[in-house]
Amino acid sequence: MKSPPSVSAAFALALLLGAAQGGAASGVSGPLARRIVDYSYRQEYDSAGAMVGGLIAGEPESPAGLFWQATLIQLLIYDSGNIGLADSFQALCDRTTALCVSRLRRSHDDAAAHFYLGMVRLNRARFEGWQQNNGAAFKTMLGVSSELRAALALDSSLVDAWFGLGMVEYFRSQSSRYTLGLHLLGSTKQAYKMVRRTAGSDGAFRPAAEFSLAYMMKQDGNYPEAESACKVLLAEYPGNRSATRMLRDAYYKQGDYARAVKLAPVVDSLIRSSFPGNLYGRAENWVVSARSWFELGQRDSARACVDRIIGLGPHEADVPWLPTYLRQARELKAKLEP
Repeated sequence: MKSPPSVSAAFALALLLGAAQGGAASGVSGPLARRIVDYSYRQEYDSAGAMVGGLIAGEPESPAGLFWQATLIQLLIYDSGNIGLADSFQALCDRTTALCVSRLRRSHDDAAAHFYLGMVRLNRARFEGWQQNNGAAFKTMLGVSSELRAALALDSSLVDAWFGLGMVEYFRSQSSRYTLGLHLLGSTKQAYKMVRRTAGSDGAFRPAAEFSLAYMMKQDGNYPEAESACKVLLAEYPGNRSATRMLRDAYYKQGDYARAVKLAPVVDSLIRSSFPGNLYGRAENWVVSARSWFELGQRDSARACVDRIIGLGPHEADVPWLPTYLRQARELKAKLEP
């Protein structure tokens, strides 16, 4: 990228120190992992990154530390829009995968290795989907369920595995959206049931399951439920940018355009306070703002948002999703022409 968003030096250093040590403490959903996740969703990346070092300890054969390093970087990419971190994410995924495969060669009855192998593939598939590479995401997703089911067969207490299985099931049930009409067998009802098993637990992936449920509700048109879920998330993680964006979307999708435009400046402020160079997040927010103002009949306000997006044209090749936002802005611009 020409001007990547800034990343906390302390967070980057913590990750590098963890990667250099190369080991990891065992356990899937231990107290330390849950604390790392909580700090992540509070968006206190420095603290979360430093705590990863607590996992990089006396068991060099465990994939836990590498997995959580990769997961933190993935969350940071989504939050900051900094695709310059993608190589680090992929490298850590490669190392996690290699470690899991090595353990499984020694013992195929290694529940933790099966679990982390499935979850690192899920993270990769979701990242490929975020990059709009749906074909690659589909192929990667195919290798998730068998590993997670193997983990559960060996250790039924691995409640976090149900989150991964639920996300795969949801993808399959919605596959025609992503696979050019190819329809896979999948049950939305079962997907919700699986993800809720993790959301109702004390597993490390409980917050991820709760965020995913809010997203699924929004995608499926259950906007009041999505709104309620977002408010619960924001009560636990005040100022979380992802939950605030989903709440704004829930308002917009319900036709509550006044509340959508009221929340949009809050989203922009939250982004600028931590990642002022995040043009990905700000452009996405301006698209929803423009559409909301348009629906309210406030053409000048809609035009101002559209012009901000169009002004980002020179960054089209450098900012995630910006070509899509530019197309949407130009389409709305045409509707605003006298």
